[in-house]
Amino acid sequence: MTPSLPLSWFDLCLIPEHDSPPNKPNILVTQGALNLMQPNTKSAATGMLLIGGPSKQYAWDERQVLTQIQTIASNARVEWTLTSSRRTPPSTELALKALFGDRFKSCHEVATDWLPSLLSTTERCWVTEDSVSMVYEP
Repeated sequence: MTPSLPLSWFDLCLIPEHDSPPNKPNILVTQGALNLMQPNTKSAATGMLLIGGPSKQYAWDERQVLTQIQTIASNARVEWTLTSSRRTPPSTELALKALFGDRFKSCHEVATDWLPSLLSTTERCWVTEDSVSMVYEP
């Protein structure tokens, strides 16, 4: 991610291209944020839904997001697991828990290696449009 301190204070900055970094000699632009993901064998008919939340760039419409999630998760041929992010509103987490029960795991109740471990074996992944960084962040 882009440092909050002046970029000139660093010898080298690795900044994802989606953060639109300036063109400077001490900046190396990456295709997403650095992460812990490792290649693995995919389990057939498995899917993850990564749920973000409001941000400066995205107006969160909880009802619309929940409708979209229900539409995607209604695909009975896929065993869906859902998880939230630090930005997911508590009301969205409560609704997801009510709708999906144990298939929903709050980001606050899982170990830090849970998401990258599960994603490495998951065949499909959907991410809410508010957060491209969720694709890269474990």
